[in-house]
Amino acid sequence: MVQLKRMRITDCKMLEGIVADADDRSIYSIMFKHLEYLRLQSLQALTSFCSGNYRFEFPSLVELVAIECPKFSVFCKGKVSTPLLK
Repeated sequence: MVQLKRMRITDCKMLEGIVADADDRSIYSIMFKHLEYLRLQSLQALTSFCSGNYRFEFPSLVELVAIECPKFSVFCKGKVSTPLLK
């Protein structure tokens, strides 16, 4: 997913999270270096992008859309860096 520029996840009724919490605690930072666009739509069970305590870096993200995600309450438990997101 290193070159991923656009991510769109829709109509996954049972999906609770996008990035799963791993048992490997040596991973503490996750970077989506080229991701510019993230759309989450019609995800009825989604509660968070990630339930783990990771740091996420989105240096290129300019648009984040979350529609019809009624249980979506927190992006993640760790810190999130989105310098271009307004």
